[in-house]
Amino acid sequence: MTVSTKLRLSMILLASAILALAGVLAYTVTSVHDRIVEKLGCDLAVRQVYQLSVFGLEFQTDRDDRPALQWRETHRDLRRTLDDIALGVDTLEEKRILAQLVDNHQVLGSLFEKLVSGQASSPEADRLIAQSLQLRQNVMIDLVSHLSAIGSEAILAGGRSAVAALAAAIVGVVLVGGIILLASRRIITALSALRRGTDAVGARDFHYRVQVGGGDEFSALAASMNCSAGELEKSYADLARSNAELQRFAEISAHHLQEPAARIARYSDRLKAQLAGRLDDAEARLSLDFIGEQARHQQRLLRDVQRYLVADQPRGPVGTADARAVAERVLGKLAGPIAGAGASVTLGDLPAAEIDLPRLADLFEIAVENALTHGHGSHPPHIVLAGERIGDRARYSVSDNGPGIDKIYRDQVFRVFERLTSDGLGTGIGLAILRRTTESIGGHAWIEDAPGGGCRLLFDLPGGASP
Repeated sequence: MTVSTKLRLSMILLASAILALAGVLAYTVTSVHDRIVEKLGCDLAVRQVYQLSVFGLEFQTDRDDRPALQWRETHRDLRRTLDDIALGVDTLEEKRILAQLVDNHQVLGSLFEKLVSGQASSPEADRLIAQSLQLRQNVMIDLVSHLSAIGSEAILAGGRSAVAALAAAIVGVVLVGGIILLASRRIITALSALRRGTDAVGARDFHYRVQVGGGDEFSALAASMNCSAGELEKSYADLARSNAELQRFAEISAHHLQEPAARIARYSDRLKAQLAGRLDDAEARLSLDFIGEQARHQQRLLRDVQRYLVADQPRGPVGTADARAVAERVLGKLAGPIAGAGASVTLGDLPAAEIDLPRLADLFEIAVENALTHGHGSHPPHIVLAGERIGDRARYSVSDNGPGIDKIYRDQVFRVFERLTSDGLGTGIGLAILRRTTESIGGHAWIEDAPGGGCRLLFDLPGGASP
């Protein structure tokens, strides 16, 4: 007998045990539900009558249109509430009380309209109308409270019936439960094995195989899952190999495409030097300058594309890196551009980080170049490199005194080829390399306002071991 047959027989027995009680229980639940709806309607009606009292007093005090409008709106809501309550009443006593409530509701409306329209012949008559209003409202509260009490008693009676029916159903369930437990033991065991298999596949353990015997539906499902795991293992290996080949091709292409750009730049400079003093055409000289400039820009673009492709891969041993020593070497390398921009640099304390040295150097170089390129303001550029240790993280910041970046663009600038200006400065890839590198080792990069104005680029990395 298969598991599905056993389970089907067990469910038939359970249904037979409960079916006889289902009608009684359904009737009881429906009755209790109607009574609960009636009870809630009564509670709402009491609140609405109290609101009528409040709005009526406000109108008598201020003679303002606002409380009059609120009184009329609440009066209409009260009528709808009474109509809802009428759906749940079924005894003569309840119907009699509800009829009195409807009559009082109509009288309340007439009295209030007299009060609002000023039909009273004197202040004394006006006061008598107000007193009549209050008395009618008090009568309605008493009637609604009595109706609510009747509904509460009905709810208790229905609840007792429901408990009795539920107890009988529980007895039936307990009797059949043993049978179902025997049938479900096989199901639980098989599902546990299948769950372990799916967990293993989710963790990329494609060698794991689900062991479920018995020759039933679960064993067939286990065999199918094992087959799928084998196919997924092969597909994952093919995808990893394809991605590796594609990335390798892109890296090699970016590397080799730099050489033609470099040759164009060199030969442009060479041609310009050979024609110096003999080339009178200003347009021709401008064209040669443009060719050389664009060739060098293309070379920088290809260099940054190559750096972006390998940004998530270590380019040397990963270990505790002396960030300050790396930053000093980077500043020495950029001494020419720093002097050319008339910039000054302040190097603060930089905690050690757990990363390979080439990528750490790239991070500082990109951050400083970005500050030099985009940090120009009304004052000479001033760049500050600082860092701090926060728990097991090393946080670094590179600040400038330039115009800064609006908050709405601070995430956009980390995308590839995203620029906020059209001046052609930079490659549009630097900050994308920086974020890709930091995120590949569990870090993050973001932009804030610098103290005193300007832009502050921050990134955090795993902290290195203390010396």
